[in-house]
Amino acid sequence: MKEIKAAVLKNLFKSRNTNYCPICGVHSVFLDFGRKPRPNALCENCKSLERHRLIWLFLRKKTDFFSNQRLAILHIAPEHCFMVRFDNFFEQYLSGDLNRFDVKEKIDITQINHDKESFDVILCNHVLEHIIDDRKAIAELYRVLRKGRWAIITVPLYGRTTYEDYSITSPADRLAVFGQEDHVRKYGYDIESRLTEAGFNVQIVSGSSFLSEQEIRKMRIGERSIWLCSKW
Repeated sequence: MKEIKAAVLKNLFKSRNTNYCPICGVHSVFLDFGRKPRPNALCENCKSLERHRLIWLFLRKKTDFFSNQRLAILHIAPEHCFMVRFDNFFEQYLSGDLNRFDVKEKIDITQINHDKESFDVILCNHVLEHIIDDRKAIAELYRVLRKGRWAIITVPLYGRTTYEDYSITSPADRLAVFGQEDHVRKYGYDIESRLTEAGFNVQIVSGSSFLSEQEIRKMRIGERSIWLCSKW
């Protein structure tokens, strides 16, 4: 029993000194997370996941995001690990969601109540898979983004081709088919065509293109990419 306890404590100590979250800046235990649990996915401290840590590093290393506090930011369905930090930093930070009460504005992404070209940066991650009329939502994101600026728009990806069936409406059936009770489709990489149809110039930026293998391993990011959608 003592040997087992010592081994657990040793692994816990090793985890705390191996895993690093760039968002909260803490060497933290990373917990397994997901319907099919992914090992070392969730930062115990700030609750960030792999995609959040990748986005944070991209914003830090590859954009002007943190160099101008006056940028007008629209953040749809804001991740908690980002929301407080962005709200404290930016003078014009708008968090929005249709159903949550901890955001600044109730926003229907298919009908955004703001003038065209109102925002410098839009963050919209893992939202479109919940939206029936995703093309209208994408068009709205394009409309309210300023020319010369960019959005990060990501979704869960399941291969090459998107699958959707609007006759599937029950939570149980959506869970079985789409992987979650409130998802309405499984996106493939052909989502790029939906983004370009709206006018976006799309660049897929892999984590390995700007992070070292050591960074990817230490921050537990895995093989993930940023979908950078620019408006010209």
